Amino acid sequence: MSYKLVIPIILSIPLLSGCTQQFFTGFHAQSHFDYPNSNIRPLGQVQGEISKTSFFTPIFSPDGTMKRQAIENAISKKSGADMLVNYTTENYVSSYFIIFNKLRHVVVGTAAETVDIGDHLETK
Repeated sequence: MSYKLVIPIILSIPLLSGCTQQFFTGFHAQSHFDYPNSNIRPLGQVQGEISKTSFFTPIFSPDGTMKRQAIENAISKKSGADMLVNYTTENYVSSYFIIFNKLRHVVVGTAAETVDIGDHLETK
């Protein structure tokens, strides 16, 4: 094997190494404000996520815009949903030799709609 082939392979090995870490960031009761004693109708389990990629700059936590986009992404998966209740958030941070960094923010919870006063709380 020629040295012209071995040297690029050896130099590329660190670029191919990387790792992903998962962080549970919390359990939340609701994503939007609802009036006290108001009724909500659960519509089902949903998941939303958003990701951000950077080069040479590590990203460890999502900003407020990323969090809101992940919640809106989850809510949009059920028609009629107004809010997310009893949801969890997790962050997945991937780094590949300091050069390539990716943050994935995942939201999993129950989509729900607010019910007008006087409507029945039957599930759809």
